[in-house]
Amino acid sequence: MAGAASIGLDLGAGKCCVASVRAGAVTVLPSAHGDKTTPSFVAFTDSRSLVGSDARDQAALNATNTVYGVKTVIGRRFDTNQKREPFYSNYIGTKSETRTYSDEEELIVLPYLPEFSSTVDGSPVFEVEYRNEKVRLRPEEITALLIAKMKSDAEDHLGGQVTNAVITVPVNFGNAQRQATLDAASIAGLGNVRLINSTTAAAIAYWDHKPSEKDCIAVVDFGANSLNLSIVSMDNGALEVLEAFGGLTVGGNFIDMCMMQAVIKKFKDQHHQSFEASPKALMRMRTATEKMKHNLTLLTSSVIQVDSIYNDIDFTSTFTRREMEVACQNQLSSLKNTLHQLTQSKSWTKVQTVVLVGGSTRIPAVEKLITKTLGKPLDNSLNKDEALACGAALRAAEFSSSTTRKVKEILTQVYLVRGRFEIGQNF
Repeated sequence: MAGAASIGLDLGAGKCCVASVRAGAVTVLPSAHGDKTTPSFVAFTDSRSLVGSDARDQAALNATNTVYGVKTVIGRRFDTNQKREPFYSNYIGTKSETRTYSDEEELIVLPYLPEFSSTVDGSPVFEVEYRNEKVRLRPEEITALLIAKMKSDAEDHLGGQVTNAVITVPVNFGNAQRQATLDAASIAGLGNVRLINSTTAAAIAYWDHKPSEKDCIAVVDFGANSLNLSIVSMDNGALEVLEAFGGLTVGGNFIDMCMMQAVIKKFKDQHHQSFEASPKALMRMRTATEKMKHNLTLLTSSVIQVDSIYNDIDFTSTFTRREMEVACQNQLSSLKNTLHQLTQSKSWTKVQTVVLVGGSTRIPAVEKLITKTLGKPLDNSLNKDEALACGAALRAAEFSSSTTRKVKEILTQVYLVRGRFEIGQNF
């Protein structure tokens, strides 16, 4: 990777973050709006495509042409030969259409996101209206727009072209998902790209923040799309991933979905009608619900208010933190089951500290459950939104230099949690 500027990119389902090593120190590079993270929204209008905050801000007015969380389906297949796949609620044309979201422990794509179909080879495809024409786009093409935006922001700050990058991926990504991510990076103009598991990037960031010659940590990365767990050891500068686990149906977006169901129920109880058939109303309520979730991480109660949500009805209701926890019991149960798998691993006794990253670890009930289930000291010293990009940037800088630390990965074990049962699968 020598000879050109290098970046570390955390390509999240909820938000993206880009960082670079400058003058020996890792720096998060802000967007054109001055934000250190960029929402993972892409939208299409009659004149142009929008990415990030611009796409998010118009989502309610253009819901059917706004795509969010495309990372959830990138690299997956949706043909009849695929087995052990969970239920995708907005995949068009399946026999599963009669099922309801009461099976939220098996849902992967949230019901208020755009519908998608599949191509002959089973690859997902989104149909949007762009410049007054119907356009079919694969997740790789949409993801490429996100990567190109982050690349452009980095180039504005670094003052030169960026062609080299290390991009984080969930530990539960299989070969097809990883290749699809590389394809998206290539479309975006990145010529030399390496992938790194999110938990490995967090471990690199942690030991840059707290240097140690010999140590062993567990990393809990609980973001928007998935739960990633690893046990990583450090010995004289060499990193070794001893265990790696991924939860396919646990994440911040799924918590949003559970809370949305509680909000929808309150609306039905108050007004005796439903707004679920309106993409615009769902998008507006989703934004309000996510804001309420953030408020409830700091407060014991929060008011959700959406004016003229549906049929000129103004919706206002108060939610308590306890109501949120009750609504998310299935998610918390799935989280506990997946964490329990980590404690049963042969390397667990070596762990000294549990490092928390990912925005969903801010939720009090989540942190309490992690503390109770794992029973090890927690470390919240890393910035939960920026740590993965920083770790990836440090790794990218190593590839650009003459000395590269040794990092040993292992096969990842993925858990598709259904109720109280876990299905293990190796990639």
